[in-house]
Amino acid sequence: MAANRISLAEWRKLAGKPRKAAKAKPAAKRPRKPTPFVAPAYGIVDGGIEVTVPLRLKSLNKQENGFARHRRVKMEHEAIVRLLNRAMRVYGLIGHQLVTLTRLGPVLLDDDNNFGALKASTDATARWLGVSDAPDSPTKFVRKQEKSPAFGVKIRIEPLKKEASNG
Repeated sequence: MAANRISLAEWRKLAGKPRKAAKAKPAAKRPRKPTPFVAPAYGIVDGGIEVTVPLRLKSLNKQENGFARHRRVKMEHEAIVRLLNRAMRVYGLIGHQLVTLTRLGPVLLDDDNNFGALKASTDATARWLGVSDAPDSPTKFVRKQEKSPAFGVKIRIEPLKKEASNG
């Protein structure tokens, strides 16, 4: 009975099992263009401050891992607070504020995605001002977007002008 046994290598030869083919080399990838960002800047504009932060904001339509989102939001908060602290040395804030956040990018998002993309920027600015971003807060937040060849966020903080009453 021992004479009828064959090795696995001989069995493969008899069965005609094909050998694994060599893998084809992957196609050469094109080099990616660097992502353009706006230059960080701050200054005094119309009695308020304007800060431009180089950030690429994500749309809510993009699926993102929770840990990756946490890292991204933390990085956005740090970048915004860093530039707002620099601007604060130049200009002091007193009273109620009107905060206008403008997303800069080559493609315009719909209103819902723009609101969601600016969520971390709104939270960081509100925390830095020491106010709430709730609708009933005395500080008003306005969210806009502009077409730009480079990515970024423009934050404009100015005193809230009291509307003239008709009475």
